[in-house]
Amino acid sequence: MTLNGTGTAGLKSGTATIALVSDGTGSSGLGLSSLPSQTVSVSGSVYRLAAASNHAPEIGQPGQCPRGWDLPIQSLSLSNTAAGDGFSEKLDASFSNPLGNVLASGSFNLLAAGATDSTSLGVTLNGTGTAGLKSGTATIALVSDGTGSSGLGLTSLPSQTVSVSGTV
Repeated sequence: MTLNGTGTAGLKSGTATIALVSDGTGSSGLGLSSLPSQTVSVSGSVYRLAAASNHAPEIGQPGQCPRGWDLPIQSLSLSNTAAGDGFSEKLDASFSNPLGNVLASGSFNLLAAGATDSTSLGVTLNGTGTAGLKSGTATIALVSDGTGSSGLGLTSLPSQTVSVSGTV
């Protein structure tokens, strides 16, 4: 037996009645005799995955700086847009695979549904010792985390790419 309605998150419950019949064919010869039915109750919780907003700002570090200066780290903002009704998983984020002249740092874990993190993820440019256009990308790896909610572990979500550019 399975629960219907698992397409939406929340507490689900239901019952099923099992009709029982004794069949004496081939043994006592008494044929079919009805027995009292039994009712089975089933309940469970259905959880939705975390959902990440688009990171902001879209371009991590536009601008210019004199050669040899360090550019400041640009903080990125990211939200868990899943409904905050107690049946959504939390969001984890970290950087992977920075390419080009990008330095990416930071991560966060267990961002609650409806919450925003605007301080943990940051990007900047490196290679400011030479003049010219500097650019690259950093990938934000996103995970739906069932710790403390569904208990279903970690589920990878689509990643996001941060583009970073500037002129030295």
